[in-house]
Amino acid sequence: MSTYTSQSQVARIAHTLSTEKVTASDFILTLLEQESLKDHECTADLLDNAQRIVKAFSQNSGSTESMYAWARQTIQTKTTEAIKLLTANDAWHFNAEHASASDLEDFKIEQMAGDMKTLAPDLWALLQILFSRDEIDIDGDQVMADLSEVDEFDESGEFAGGGKHAKAKRRERMRNIKTAIRRAIHSLSAETVDTLRDMGQTLLVGYAYDNFDINFPTLVPTIEKAADPLTHLTSGALIYLEHGVVREDLECSEELWKKSPLNPYLPARPSQPSHNLNNLHPEADHPSGLTRRERWNAWKFQSDLYEHGDPAFSSRLEALTLPESVEQIPIVKMRYAPARSMDINQSTHAGNISAVENLLSQGGVGALPSPLNPLEKDPAKIAQFKRTRQLVSVLKYIVLFFGDLGTYERVQGVLLRRSIEGTPWLRHQFMVFVMGFFHLKMACADAIWRIFIEPKQGRLDQNSLMAYVTQIRPRETGKIGSNPGFRRMHEVIRHIGIVLRLDAWRVEAQRRNPAWTSLEIFAKARPSEQLISDMANHLAAQYVAGGDVDILRRAVRLNSPVNPTETIEGFRGVDWVEESMINLYTKHTFGGSGSNDTKARVIEESTLIKIYHSCHRTIERNFGLTELSRRHAPPNMKKTFEKMLTYLREQQPNEHKAGRTSTHNIPDMLDKGQHIVYNIADRSVPEDDSVDQSIEDEDLAVEHT
Repeated sequence: MSTYTSQSQVARIAHTLSTEKVTASDFILTLLEQESLKDHECTADLLDNAQRIVKAFSQNSGSTESMYAWARQTIQTKTTEAIKLLTANDAWHFNAEHASASDLEDFKIEQMAGDMKTLAPDLWALLQILFSRDEIDIDGDQVMADLSEVDEFDESGEFAGGGKHAKAKRRERMRNIKTAIRRAIHSLSAETVDTLRDMGQTLLVGYAYDNFDINFPTLVPTIEKAADPLTHLTSGALIYLEHGVVREDLECSEELWKKSPLNPYLPARPSQPSHNLNNLHPEADHPSGLTRRERWNAWKFQSDLYEHGDPAFSSRLEALTLPESVEQIPIVKMRYAPARSMDINQSTHAGNISAVENLLSQGGVGALPSPLNPLEKDPAKIAQFKRTRQLVSVLKYIVLFFGDLGTYERVQGVLLRRSIEGTPWLRHQFMVFVMGFFHLKMACADAIWRIFIEPKQGRLDQNSLMAYVTQIRPRETGKIGSNPGFRRMHEVIRHIGIVLRLDAWRVEAQRRNPAWTSLEIFAKARPSEQLISDMANHLAAQYVAGGDVDILRRAVRLNSPVNPTETIEGFRGVDWVEESMINLYTKHTFGGSGSNDTKARVIEESTLIKIYHSCHRTIERNFGLTELSRRHAPPNMKKTFEKMLTYLREQQPNEHKAGRTSTHNIPDMLDKGQHIVYNIADRSVPEDDSVDQSIEDEDLAVEHT
């Protein structure tokens, strides 16, 4: 560090400069500005001490004001140049009127911050100073997190602070933002029309659809708005068929019609017995002597023992392999696009016909029009012909439709009634309906409730399902006995099933060794894996009641479950996608409120819910919110299971007791179900017997358990 010059030295230097008629400022500026003097030792010394010199100017009372004026002008110039450099990059522009889905889905604020730091480091450093509380955050993490704290809103939605003029400008800015949002919505909606058409015209998509109801309440009822505010709409989605399915696999419409029992020109064929379903997946004899279903039950017995039995078994759970697969579906992430919601009541046969034709129209497929009369002058007919001429004919192909069981009922009725029509299009010959697995699971849970809980007489036995419910959910017996809903019934079946299997382990262990009177003692004996496997096979065989067009079939089988998350646990029924990723978002998450809560707005934005969801995920990722979740940890059922096991030990449901009677006989529901299936398309289903069930958010969460 250099020392200060003495006063005598300063006097001699000043005298020399005066003699040469050179001022101090001229001397310094000459050194700094003359290219020929850039390597002079005095120039080098000035540059080495530039910060000290600038600091001295800023601290000197005579130069402070001019120094800060220069600094402000310099910063303004540098910042303006940096902003111009950034705004010159077209990739940073967002045109609301021409917005596309990729503009929103591909946006990553962390990438934008990195580019800004590289292109405009001075502007980036200034933002660091403005937004950082204490320390300069070089990486920029804190800057992005603090953006939300720059301004605050008052209760009316205005920015807090500022005068009347400032508030007026802010109101104008908010109006401009709303206009930009409205233009972006129109642009994105127009883009989705092309997206759906491009997907549909590949003919390699399935169509899922379902009804949903929205209540649009009127604050002040009037004569014009006195109708029922409950509006019935239909949502839909196009989902790509994966796993190597090609057009040729689906080009079998005529072949299926020639074999269809709905074809009135074919001789009547006898009905196939239900046990023929066992031949869908024929299996060879297994060394264990168990069927494929029994082997799955054996695996489930082992899984429950390791996960819910004595803690000594928990270490074995990780080594337990996945159950045997019949035909392994490859893990492929689902590709889909929401269709435009339809102002159609899908709960009728006519509504289903309209919904199907509307979805096909959105997909750009249908029946090609007849040639237009060259003398036709009607502009409407000419425009209609031009639109339909762009369709891809679907008549030779099969189109897969997915939906719930109520939709399946109505589609069966439509196909039966249309079977007498003379053209493939009018009789919907192209349509193959695939029932959704999520609603099938709901129907199974409902069937168990109707068989075992709904009959009052069936609740009296000490080993009835209702008696078990009183042990694990004593405060919910009224709700479960009347209308439990899917989630609650699903948990009852799952938890009681676990405890019954654990009790079966106890009974079988004691049968093999009288000293093993509990699972705790059995665990302390450290049974071998071979012994546990043999016992699981025996439990599956003896403790569980036993049962007694190829390319298209593969396409249906592999695409009936889809995988939104691309994980081994991520397979879901297509109807779950329709309920969870379409209806839930349309009705609740992105449904709007106030003036936005209108039927027209819901329909217009229905194709954008995937984009909205992507925007939410982007914000969560960009602002570090990804660790937040609505999913809760599973409850600790240890004490509940222990109480239930004590009850089962007393009642001994897994042990044969000579002379024991039951207060209720379970009817043969398989026979009754067969009768319904064979007559389902031609009968009128009473409202209380319909398989339609309302879906709640908590029901959809069941799929995550």
